[in-house]
Amino acid sequence: MQTWIYHETEEPKVIDQKDYEQYKKDGWLDSPAPFMSYESIGLDSTKIQEGDDEELVKASQAFASVEGVCDYLNGELNLDDMSKNELEEYAQKHFKIDLDKRRSKKRLVSEIRELINGDS
Repeated sequence: MQTWIYHETEEPKVIDQKDYEQYKKDGWLDSPAPFMSYESIGLDSTKIQEGDDEELVKASQAFASVEGVCDYLNGELNLDDMSKNELEEYAQKHFKIDLDKRRSKKRLVSEIRELINGDS
């Protein structure tokens, strides 16, 4: 399977997931969130450092959204390569639904893509 990886100074790229640990040693991560500044997403770092609850909630939501986009991109990248069990786990994790694994893999991928696109 493949995954997107991110670096503080390099452009994101897609690698084989089995190579991730080696890239991680060189500063690559599976999310760009750790490299983002609060200001880059419209937040006030001073308020965050002071413990402003509203700004902390906004920061948490923003970084969770970034993580969600990463999960989405990596899932979309690999849907065709996933087994039926992996597809079921992906649908459960991201959409809280159970797929009927008696259906063909092609149909399961199609169902997940419909969920991703909001067509269901």
